[in-house]
Amino acid sequence: MPDPTNKRELILFSLKSCEAGEGTAYVKEYFFTSLIADGRSILDLGCNNGCGTVALGEVAQTVTGITREKHSFPDDRVEPSPNVTFLAGDPRALPFPEKKWDIVLLFSGESIDGPFDAVLAEVSRVLKEDGIFITTIQAMDIALGKPGGKYPLSEDSPSWRASIERVFPCVVGFSQTGDGGFGMVPLFPAEEGRSSENIPDKQGPDAPCIIVAARRPVTLPWLEGMTWAAAGRSDQPVFEREQEKRIAFLESVIEQRDLEVQVARERNEKLKEEVVEMKRSVLWRCAMTYHTAIVEPLLGHATRRRRWYDAGLSGLRLVSNEGVSGLLWHVRGGGARKRHGSFSRLFHRSADRSTRSIRERISLIIPTKNAGYEFRYLLRKIRTQKGVSDVEIIVIDSGSSDETVAIARSFDCHVIEISPEQFHHGGTRNAAASHATGEYISFTVQDALPCGEFWLRDLVLPLAEDNSVSAATARQVPRSDADLFACFNIWANYQAIDFLRDKVVSAPPDCSSLSLMQWRKLAQIDDVCSAFRARIFSEFRFLTDYAEDLDIGVRLLKAGHKVAFVHSSAVIHSHNRTAAYFFQRSYADSFTLSTVFPHDGSFIPENRSPEEILGGIFSLYQTFNAAVKMVKEQSITELSEEMTQQIKFLMKSELARPDTADGAISPGEPSMDSLFYQLQERLPFRGSAHQDTRLLRLFFNNLDTFRDFRKRCGNPPQDPVEIEAALYKLFAAASGISLGGYLALLKEGNSVHTTSLETLHASLTEGI
Repeated sequence: MPDPTNKRELILFSLKSCEAGEGTAYVKEYFFTSLIADGRSILDLGCNNGCGTVALGEVAQTVTGITREKHSFPDDRVEPSPNVTFLAGDPRALPFPEKKWDIVLLFSGESIDGPFDAVLAEVSRVLKEDGIFITTIQAMDIALGKPGGKYPLSEDSPSWRASIERVFPCVVGFSQTGDGGFGMVPLFPAEEGRSSENIPDKQGPDAPCIIVAARRPVTLPWLEGMTWAAAGRSDQPVFEREQEKRIAFLESVIEQRDLEVQVARERNEKLKEEVVEMKRSVLWRCAMTYHTAIVEPLLGHATRRRRWYDAGLSGLRLVSNEGVSGLLWHVRGGGARKRHGSFSRLFHRSADRSTRSIRERISLIIPTKNAGYEFRYLLRKIRTQKGVSDVEIIVIDSGSSDETVAIARSFDCHVIEISPEQFHHGGTRNAAASHATGEYISFTVQDALPCGEFWLRDLVLPLAEDNSVSAATARQVPRSDADLFACFNIWANYQAIDFLRDKVVSAPPDCSSLSLMQWRKLAQIDDVCSAFRARIFSEFRFLTDYAEDLDIGVRLLKAGHKVAFVHSSAVIHSHNRTAAYFFQRSYADSFTLSTVFPHDGSFIPENRSPEEILGGIFSLYQTFNAAVKMVKEQSITELSEEMTQQIKFLMKSELARPDTADGAISPGEPSMDSLFYQLQERLPFRGSAHQDTRLLRLFFNNLDTFRDFRKRCGNPPQDPVEIEAALYKLFAAASGISLGGYLALLKEGNSVHTTSLETLHASLTEGI
């Protein structure tokens, strides 16, 4: 049903009808009619005080009201428009020719004197062939001599139905919507067994049940598609609707599309068979052997030799297809085309690509464990990379139980197998690099997919073009199934280290005073996609298990080497992790970095034990649960400035909550709850009212950055569940960073809490 606030001005009814003393039912009856009154001629039998008749004049072409006596229109506050007239007359003998009116109304049965069948016969006479008759059950009750009786859909008063169906074969009924608004819903015959329940007393005695009747099914605005009931066969409705026609049309379209799909499938199968037969031929095998053994090694992509070779092939194709004369015609016209920049028929250049290719061997190292079905796709993408002449793939597997090793060998990879216990983020990569024979060593991971055909060439190219560049790293692009926090995490990382363009960096003359964040901007190499000169890597190698890539980047810069950040090269890679994972991973990275880089004095831990530090984080977690509960109750889909301020206020003002004093865990994020339970079993801690200002500062900064990320993305509507998950991961990451920094400083200061520190450290780094 159309929105009544659009074209129909309810003020016409509320001011001109209700103020005139009429009830809500009166307004609804005329509003209902206004929905189909556009440009039509309307006859209103029993127009009462005429306010509704005048209101219809705002949308109808002409409106005539029939009153009992001449000049019986009493309300002088409403002045009718020129297209509205009032006549005194008898509904049983209307002073109009046949088939004059589009719509005839009967909303007041009190104006009917005498047999009602005579009134219906007169209505049928003056109504056009495709016209409709609109009335209400209450009006018909009164007209049939039963004022104040029951609504006649009950079993003991069916006479109205029989009377109207003798004249108008097609009938549809409407009842007021249950919300008490102006909407009307179909009443019968679709659910005739429940019809009497559709006019409950809760809608009030004035609630109309409107009847629309016609000689045949007609199409009207918003009534289009309704089921018209045939007289005497209300249980078998007659369907003649535009919606049915539309459905039939769409079914025919679908059938045609199915035939086209079937033809396409058959053609595809035929082409597949032809391709298989072609690949089995001796000529094809000879051509492929020639291409892989001679062309690719000797004529690298984007080289001048390769362009001349491709031009020669194009010339042979022209001779084959158009003859020698065709070739000569293209050659003669070549000068003009070249002068105009379109000499591309014989000479092909890769658009927007450097003409340089990598002829030296590249050793690509991939640590694996149960890589899954996507690993085959990764190796296929690597083997089809362009702009590189020789790629050696080294797979070092740490105990896969699936087909990872077999897949690697099927792609001619050099496979090294180790036990799961031997895996070490830095050491495992060093072991694989010791088997490399290439001029360059590149690292990636088993679930990172190259973006484009020149990914590896573009990654290594800065090393090949500049001898002072010893390492290069590319960026990550989130997968299509990445959750909200995974996308934010990648974006925030590149914003923080200013990895927004291609650049080559070197260390400043005095780098001893650089902070951790300043070093990250200069040296944040990423093992997910990186490359080194083999000679340089064998000298520096990875030294740590966590943050090994940042560590080697810092040492390279301090030694005078340069690092290239290749924003134009990327891999598709992301993970949807739990909040507990981000807690543990952030702790491990923070602990390692805090031991590698000198303390910058930004925070000094008090003389507290690891249990007290963890208890303070736990108390903040309990407070954070209350803040998230507030967000959930409001079904937040957009993290506004007001919402972030409320979360910050709760975190600051409710730190000392009595229900966290004994260490009891109130339900929050499942993975975080489980992690705290496990930590409590190994290292009993209690909630603490100590205000961990560093953690609060880190979390609030994360919260503001996350809101900025959402704002830059246009604040698209987001599932409240995903917003909640992202908030927990923000808190978990900040908690891990804070805890890792504290424990590293405790270790550095030879704390007396060595045993509990080692227990907590082992628990948090397990499985990461």
